[in-house]
Amino acid sequence: MQGSRSTGTEPSGSVPAPAHAAPVETQRPLKIKVIACEVLARQVYQQAARSPHVIDVDLLEKGLHDDAAVLRGELQRRIDAVPNPPYDAVVLVYGLCNRATEGLVARNAPLVMARAHDCITLYLGSREEYAAQFDQYPGTYYYSAEYMERGKDGRPAGAGAADAGGAAQDEGMAFNSRLPAQFEELVRKYGEDNARYLMEMYGSWHQHYSRAAFISLPCARCDVGPICAHAQPFRQRAQNMASRHNWQFVELQGDLGLLDRLLGGGWSLAGPATPDQDDLLVIPPGMAIVASFDERVVIAAAPQAEPGEAPTLVASGGAIGAVPAGGSGNA
Repeated sequence: MQGSRSTGTEPSGSVPAPAHAAPVETQRPLKIKVIACEVLARQVYQQAARSPHVIDVDLLEKGLHDDAAVLRGELQRRIDAVPNPPYDAVVLVYGLCNRATEGLVARNAPLVMARAHDCITLYLGSREEYAAQFDQYPGTYYYSAEYMERGKDGRPAGAGAADAGGAAQDEGMAFNSRLPAQFEELVRKYGEDNARYLMEMYGSWHQHYSRAAFISLPCARCDVGPICAHAQPFRQRAQNMASRHNWQFVELQGDLGLLDRLLGGGWSLAGPATPDQDDLLVIPPGMAIVASFDERVVIAAAPQAEPGEAPTLVASGGAIGAVPAGGSGNA
């Protein structure tokens, strides 16, 4: 993947985004419950419509990312509520997401997820591209039309949204991080004086970044891309934010291949993982999602493993067994 329009040099390993991967045919259609972050809602619904499988979708608000424990609890509640039968699997359209998905346990049906750090990986199409971007441009703040159109309060994001101090709210993504809480929330937790101090400290967050990257994806509304009439206003807003913070602005071509394989059934519920399934993980019932802190990002392990204790790994369809640690770490 490479930037279609960029003012800087992109990772040398980048390749153009391929066409959508064709759904994988199986002996029989599966019934799948998809639990997804709303920032990928349009792409999830589009894939569900063309999948050979029967897919039901639950969307969660992106604002749940503000508290990893709250997001984890809501995800586990949704997972626990999925019966088997009739559902054959639960597909989780999340990454590790600031470790919010770590510790989630597959209950009645297998869990399936991408080996992804966060939604940036899903937008870029692979953990390899994610690592390449992070290694070469760690001070990058990311934007996409799909992410920007969703407000944290569950309502559509407005072009003129402002925080308590009157400044325009940023609407982007950073590597496994988030913007600080709103002023009212800080007052409630710490008192007004402490809240004002924290807001002053938070106000300098943008100084840690030097580059803004807008990830362009094929439009799910008109199937024209990468920049159509629907995406252009969001691109302009991202460019305005870059100018406001004196950041370099680049545009990257996204890749939905990873998401397509995840929702199209590009994984096996039984038998060893094949090389083309290496970027997907299947967690059998009774097992949990655990951060691997290596290039695998996540593994399936026994949920009762104590902190600091080596987890019990499993080999399942898409779940990779013990592999020597190495590669990029996970934040």
